[in-house]
Amino acid sequence: MSFVVIIFILYYNTQQINSLTALILPLSFSKITFIEDLGDTISIDSTLNSTIFYSCNIEETSNLIKNLEDDVNYVVNIEFVMDISLIDSDLNIPRMHLSQPFVINKYSSSTTVTMFINRQLDLMIDYYYLDDLILLEMQEKLGPVVFVHYAKIL
Repeated sequence: MSFVVIIFILYYNTQQINSLTALILPLSFSKITFIEDLGDTISIDSTLNSTIFYSCNIEETSNLIKNLEDDVNYVVNIEFVMDISLIDSDLNIPRMHLSQPFVINKYSSSTTVTMFINRQLDLMIDYYYLDDLILLEMQEKLGPVVFVHYAKIL
């Protein structure tokens, strides 16, 4: 444990950081940090980025986290869509939000984020009495997907 504290101190002694990036390191190592945990005065960039998780595996999550900017926190919203092929049609496709917005950064654990998203999918299937085949169809990229929308916290 003391090794982590030393690394933490060295990091802060060698970097020029503002008060928001002081939250970078302790943010999401072992649990999900929700946006409400950060307080009421959070400003979010209006530019929204999105990616699609077809199978919600560690590789997809790792790729997302790896491509985030250093020293920036992001607010994330995840939503389930039953059939991606209908997204471009004129139909108003129902989307199900899987969680309240949460926060990630480049140092977040991809394992923790993946497990959280998969747990939310399991809860959605159980609570709404959906067929478990949804998860299999996601693995085989047959229609159901999870949209991951994220934006910088300013």
